[in-house]
Amino acid sequence: MSDDAQVPVGRDGCSELLRRGYSRRQILRFGVAAIALPTLLDACGGQSPHQMTLDQALGLNDNVETFSSGQLRSVRAVLARLIPTDENGPGATEAKVWRYIDRALAHDYSELKPLYTANLAALDKYSQQEHGHVFADLSGTEQDSVLTAVEAGHATGFTPTSTEFFELIREHALEGMFGDPYHGGNANFVGWNLIQFPGILDVNPVAYQQVGVAIPVANRSVAQFDGMFQLQTGGG
Repeated sequence: MSDDAQVPVGRDGCSELLRRGYSRRQILRFGVAAIALPTLLDACGGQSPHQMTLDQALGLNDNVETFSSGQLRSVRAVLARLIPTDENGPGATEAKVWRYIDRALAHDYSELKPLYTANLAALDKYSQQEHGHVFADLSGTEQDSVLTAVEAGHATGFTPTSTEFFELIREHALEGMFGDPYHGGNANFVGWNLIQFPGILDVNPVAYQQVGVAIPVANRSVAQFDGMFQLQTGGG
């Protein structure tokens, strides 16, 4: 059994985990995933899992990393029309899809930042030409009209075309709505709950694999398994 196979949960367990190289954030993830003893979190100066929000557990906040204030207004307005809040449940606004895109553009999707910068400006310019206001200040009906033109490729001034930008932001909207909360979107699991995805399970028993069986909601992010499972390579 490896040194990491057992995780101490005593009063001084936090010190032991820190000694092994785990960060305080990882230790808190252990607590959320396994509903660890409150004494472990107390020893680490943290909160009980029952007191933490999901954002706190995942180390997330609403600090803007990429967008200017004007760009953020436009993005949030577009997302609210693409995945609206309606009788079916919460939408992109509640899922904080804007945060997913903002974080992605600051990191993994950084090469796409110039496209967003150019095309959000084009969106506002086209909206002003057609309706006299920037996109975020239009009525819902006017916003839908603009997005219809953008999707169809009829809107001018976009790079390379308005259709391609529409498809890009739509794809990112879906990623942020239904991806793992660790990446910034799907806040409070609202996207997964909307499509009745139970979350990540550590065990998937045969009973859960039957047609028509309701799987209990786990509401668990992949980040909450961080450090708990290790890939073993090689023979022996």
